[in-house]
Amino acid sequence: MKSAAFNLAFKVHRNEIPFAEGLLKSVEAEAQHDFIEALNSLAGESRYDARQLDELIQEARTSLLAPPPPSAPVINIQGLREDITGMDKKRRDLADSIHTLENRIAALHTTVVPGINSAMWGAVGLMMAMIVFLLDWFSAFLILLAASFLMIVMTYLMDSEKLKQELTAIQQKKTRVLGEIKEIKSQIEELDHQILEKQEQIDLALHSLPPDTTYSESQPV
Repeated sequence: MKSAAFNLAFKVHRNEIPFAEGLLKSVEAEAQHDFIEALNSLAGESRYDARQLDELIQEARTSLLAPPPPSAPVINIQGLREDITGMDKKRRDLADSIHTLENRIAALHTTVVPGINSAMWGAVGLMMAMIVFLLDWFSAFLILLAASFLMIVMTYLMDSEKLKQELTAIQQKKTRVLGEIKEIKSQIEELDHQILEKQEQIDLALHSLPPDTTYSESQPV
């Protein structure tokens, strides 16, 4: 019994096992009194009172049954910085995408200008009418004038309708592209938020290091 008690006391004295574990093991070996005496002897002082042995045993059982304190989270600073680098690159790519989409909007324009085609038809009709007039074909002159006027009006109306269709198509494309830009900006805002969070984690980890600690990028904190 004394041998077992001394071995346990020696391990506790050298911090190989906690006091509570050594005490409970000595109880199992029915050598708790010898354990306390041996531990006091190794310490060179009466550190533990054998008269309070029952209380010490109860405290040891309670401490071993209690859950261990939560350990501090391990923060990989290098990994966080690599994440930030990747997010920065993605953010730049998204910003370039916005620039491309804005250029696409700026390139949208109509191809029809009402009145130009009408003026061309009017000029051609007027020239033909003048030729007929010089030939003293007055009836043909009036017919050509009427036909030219009708062509001018029809051409203008057709060009106006085509312009209206182009403007509608341009507005639809612009709305769609603006929606894409808005979505990309939301992604950029989310990336900015994530980058800020990771940077705060890095700052917190670095500030929590002891003053005499040399930080190595290759080792997590």
